[in-house]
Formats: sequence, C-alpha cells, structure tokens
Amino acid sequence: MKAGYLIAVVAVVALALYIVKARQDRLGSAEVNIRPISLDSGESTVSKPVKPQTDDEAENKRKERERKIAEDKAKPKPAPAPPVYRDRSDVAENLTPPPTVNPDETSNGDTSMDAAPSTEPTHAAAPAAEPAKADPQAVPETAQAVPPPATTESSYNPPDTTKILFNAESLPLSPDDRSSLATATADYVRGMNGNSGKNAETAARFLGIALRLDPRNRNAIITNGQLRRGAATTLNDPKFSPQAFAKQLIFAIKSLKNAGDENSGKLAVYLIDMAAMVDPSNEDAVFFAESATTKPDWAAIVPPAAAATATSPATHPDTATTSGPAPLKREKAVIKTLVVQDSATGAQTASTTEITVTATAAEAETQFILPATASEDAQIASDIARYYVNTRSLASRVKAKVTVTMPAENAKLPNAAAMALTLGIVSVLEDVELDPGFAVTGDLTSQGATERANWMTSKINGAADKACTILAVPKANEAEISDAVLLSSVLPLLRTQVFAVANVDEALAIARKDRAPSLQKAIDQYSALVKELDGNTTPSNLAKVNAVTKLKEIVQLASNHLSAKYLLDLASGTAPKTLTRRTSIEQIFEVARPLLQIYSPLPPGPTYHFPASEYSRAENGLQARAKIISPDCEELLFSVKSIIASIENMDTLHSEVPAMRQAAAYVSSFPNDVTRRNRVTEIDRKRIRTVEILQKLNPDPEILKQLWR
Repeated sequence: MKAGYLIAVVAVVALALYIVKARQDRLGSAEVNIRPISLDSGESTVSKPVKPQTDDEAENKRKERERKIAEDKAKPKPAPAPPVYRDRSDVAENLTPPPTVNPDETSNGDTSMDAAPSTEPTHAAAPAAEPAKADPQAVPETAQAVPPPATTESSYNPPDTTKILFNAESLPLSPDDRSSLATATADYVRGMNGNSGKNAETAARFLGIALRLDPRNRNAIITNGQLRRGAATTLNDPKFSPQAFAKQLIFAIKSLKNAGDENSGKLAVYLIDMAAMVDPSNEDAVFFAESATTKPDWAAIVPPAAAATATSPATHPDTATTSGPAPLKREKAVIKTLVVQDSATGAQTASTTEITVTATAAEAETQFILPATASEDAQIASDIARYYVNTRSLASRVKAKVTVTMPAENAKLPNAAAMALTLGIVSVLEDVELDPGFAVTGDLTSQGATERANWMTSKINGAADKACTILAVPKANEAEISDAVLLSSVLPLLRTQVFAVANVDEALAIARKDRAPSLQKAIDQYSALVKELDGNTTPSNLAKVNAVTKLKEIVQLASNHLSAKYLLDLASGTAPKTLTRRTSIEQIFEVARPLLQIYSPLPPGPTYHFPASEYSRAENGLQARAKIISPDCEELLFSVKSIIASIENMDTLHSEVPAMRQAAAYVSSFPNDVTRRNRVTEIDRKRIRTVEILQKLNPDPEILKQLWR
C-alpha cells in the first residue's frame, strides 16, 4: 500500500519537472507559435509556426523597411478617409477616441512580430477639420443611410422641434418607454466628441428626435441647453453603452414595425438611421438601414445653414436678433388661459382665468417671481417657460424683475398654462401689446413648440361662454375642433375664432394687437360672415350667404383658422360625424367618473352607496355617447359599462361597495361571505380588463391619472 503511494508521488514530481523543462525550452527557442493577424489581410486566424530567420535576413528586412519609410515620407500624404463611425455620425467608437496611430509604422502593411519597431517619433494627430476633405466615395455602403457630412465646421444649432414629424402619443410605445428612449438618446449625445461640425449636426438630429419623444425630458433639455451654450457635456449614466443603446433602438423599431400604421412608420425611419449610426456592427441595425425604402428627412430637424439664418415669418421686426442689452419698454401684460374643473356629475367644465405679468427694470440678471403651481406638471411647465424665454434673442437681453400673479389670493398656476405664461412674459420683455379678447391653452417644449392639451372640448366651450373672441390651441389638438360641435353645437365656433398654433411665435402673431395684415383680414372677414349667419348654420342658410366661397378665402388667408375650416367642412357636407379617439376616452370616463370614484386613492370613506338615479344617469349618458364615439373606443365603452353593472349589482345586493384601496381589508371582515368576496373580485377583474384596453389605445398619461382619480 505504502509502495503504491510512493510511486504516485514520484510520478507527479517527474511530470512537474518535465513541464518546467519544456517551458524553458520554448522560451529559449527562436520559433514563435503565436502572432497577431491583420484584420484586413485576409489571413487565417489559425496560428502557424514561423521559420527562424538568420541575422542577414533580419538586417535585409530592416533596410527594406527603412527604404519604404523614406519613400513614403517623400510622397505627399492625402487626408485619411474618415472611419465608418465618423461618417455614421459618431457611433460607438466615438465615445472613446481611438489612439493616435503613427502612419509610418503601418505604411508598408507589415504587421508581423518579427518586424523591428520603428524608432521614428510619433506624429501629431491630424487637425479636426482634416477628415472633412476625404473622398465620400471611400465610405462603405453601410454608411450611406446618413446624408454626406457638411464640408464646413459650424457651431451647434438647436434642433427645430416645431414641425410635427409623428404623433408621439399614438405610438405603440408607452410614455415610460418614450422617456427612457429620449434619456438614452441624450446620453449618447453627451458622450460624443465636441459640439461642432459633423458632431454638432448629429447631436441636433438626435436631440430633435428625443425632444419629440418626450418634450419634457430633463436629460434632453439640459443636453440641448449645454450644447447651445458651448459647454462641455459628460455622460449622465457611467454605465451607458452605445451597443446597449443600439439594442434599445432596435427594440423600439420592431415594436413600431409590428404596429404597421403610418404614424409608427414615420418614427421608425428615423430610429433605423440612428441605430445604424450608433452601432454599424449591429446586424439588425444594418439590415433595417439597407432594406429601408424611405430615408429620414433630417433637414426637417436640422435645416440647412441658409434656412437656419432665414427670418421666421411669424416673427416681427422688434424680435430681430441684435447684440447688447435692451431696455424694458412695457411694465404690464394680462393674458387669459383656461382652467378645467370637475362638476358634481363628473363632467369637465372650463372657465377663464387671467395671468398678470408685471416687470421693473433691473441691473442684474432677469428674475422671475411666479405663483405656486397646481401640480408637478404645472411646475415643470413653468420651469420650461422660463428656460424658453431666456433663449429668445430680444427677451434674453432685457434685464428685469418679472412678477406673475393670479386673480385670486393664493391662486395656483393651473395645468396647461405654460403658453399663456410665456406669452405674458414675452409681451413685457419684447414690448408686444396683447389683444384683451385673446386666450390660449397648452404647454410648450424647451424650443417653444406647443404640446397637446387635455379636455379641449370643455375649453372651447368655456372660452365661448366667457366671451373670448380668439382662442389659440396646440396644433396637436386640431382634429378635436369638431368634437366641440358634436358634443354641443356649432355656436362656440361662431362666438370664438379658434386657431391652431405650432409654436410660441405663431401664438404671438395671433395674440398681438398689431397683427399681420393678412391675418387681421381673415379675422375681420370671419366676424362679418358670422353676423350674416346670425346663428343659423343650416345648409340652406350657408348656401344663401355664399359661405363656401367666403370661407375658402378666409382659410387661404389663415390656414390655421380652425373655426373657418370646420364651417367649410360643414357647408361642404364633409364634417366629421364621430369623436376623435382622445375625446371619446375623455367622454366615456366623464360620464362614469362619479361611480368609478370607488377606485380613488383618496378618502372620503371605506365604502360607497349610490342612489339608483346615479346608475340611470350613467347608463343614459354612455348610451348617448355610443352613437358618436370613435369606432376603436367601442370596446372600452362596453368594458366601462360592464364595470358599472358589477358595481350596481353589489350595491343593490349589499347596499354598499367598498373603496377598492381597502378591498382586501373589507373582504377579510366577511370571512364566510363567499358571494361578497366574488363580487369584489369581479369588479377588480373588470377594472384590470379596462386598463388593458386603455393601454392599447395609449392615451396621454395625464388623462390616465385623471380617469382613475
């Protein structure tokens, strides 16, 4: 037994000595078994033994190399063609600059280890503008999805976000997904090298998409602001990876392609090009880019230099760009906005409120003293309004103390009031007198583009009731003008001229007293036509006053005159007969809200009991809406009616319905009442089903919060 152990030990020791000796032999040998392979040489990656070379061969090879180096130095060196990732608008590798390479070391293409290292000093890197001289034909085909880079270096120009390229709220991406994608896009821009030339153009393109996906995205707004000011940007997330970002883009692209609708396809075109820019090594990204039949219109986001310097048609001479401080010429402005409130029946009603802006000259930077806000969203909108005002060429040069007040003591700045707040501040800082009959609703982005507003039907009716002669609404709400008529009558459009605006300058052009002649003519002609109609919009009366001809002329003068456009559709027999999807959702929940308060996260109590008349009111209201709701909201209507039926069954049987926030505690207090437990479970199951339907319809998150409050 002991002999066996002894033999084993001797064998192990002998094996160890053999291994050590073998390694020593290999270290002393001139034969090299492993060497680097040139990625461009087409060599096999299988290691091959290299024949040892003699001293004479090594000396001859060294002399040959020195001769080639001398010849290369004598030749004029063309500018190196930019690598793929530069012409794909700075993809993954651009986040970490490649090391400086000595061109003399690689000019002869010799990459083997047996080449002696060069003793020449490393040359300085080429200047930044040098790659722009490269022949664009040298760029691989995978880079051609991006327009050729600009031939001149230019400073960063913020993206134009006023053009509607797609409707973000109708995309098959949740608000959280859109926000996450916008944040990642801004992070990619933050990691790019420099903010001029090609990188500046790419940064503006990417941020133009990010700010359309989520106009209030903090990361995108800050990144855009820093680049505009010429500040350096750093990655927000140290774990950010361009490869992971490309995968996130691909995931979004597949979701958009699966949706198959035109709106989703519009965004997919841009994301496909972005993914190929970010990571050309991603096969899905390259496949989508090479298979795309439509190329993105980046000029809509980053206009050519000539267009960028053109004067906006909506701006007036007093907003022209000049340098130096400007004096404060106006001390006060008053502007109306609309506030939406719940009625006892759950219906939304809107009334006007005035925002008063006063200003006094100051020597230091402009200060803003604003009232408290009604919600977190209103606070964000207020911050964006202040940020935007500071980007305007004239307003930013006026140093003043700006104070904003509301009519009632301790009144709070309402939701969707950012446009009114901005116009009021611009009025005093840029000396623009506002029309006292003008009202506006909606928030805005950091670039001054308007954002969709909620409960538009109530706001149009509220403006008409409060004798507002002109109302400006976000362009995204344009289709909802017909909803106000379907839910009430055409009278609000006769009392108030409603205009769609895409940005602050368009709203200011309508709000000011000294309007452009063509716009003022359209307003005057519409007022004259309304007097002729005298409230009668029947087909015969419209024909009697020759309404079609007059309305066409008004629309030609002001293409965003929504009241005139609707009356023209009415006179032509083409007016919509069903509500838009957004208003359909609002109306369904407006009728059902008094009963759905059992889902409210707030008191008043642990249980509810509703009179029979409340159930009848809801049933009749939903039945009336069923005739005009959008066809794609019919499933939602039936689901909500089913919830109400279950609530009524429990209320009838047990004379109470629990507050669903306390449903578990309520059920546990009746351990032996199986029927009661089943009815509570049924109510909640139907709520879950309704939520699933809502997610497919993808309404604005602000609406969702209000629906279940």
